[in-house]
Amino acid sequence: MRKQLPTREAVFAKLREVRLSDLYREEVAAWAFSFLDNDDIDVTDDDVWEALALLGAADLPSSDREYLYEDADFAAFEIRLGQTS
Repeated sequence: MRKQLPTREAVFAKLREVRLSDLYREEVAAWAFSFLDNDDIDVTDDDVWEALALLGAADLPSSDREYLYEDADFAAFEIRLGQTS
């Protein structure tokens, strides 16, 4: 069975939830990676694909701070997906 692609709105919501700390980074990273690691998924929207890649790495640590990506990175993709707060 094919997994349904996430909509821009769903990806936007995950970005916002991570930025506002409503979702644990590990949880959203697993969600995003389930699309990135699935050969049956063909994401044709480049912005969605790149946002999924960012979300898939949301829980990666950094050597000079807690996480590799910060709130500003997630906020930039919210804008890139065409929705602003």
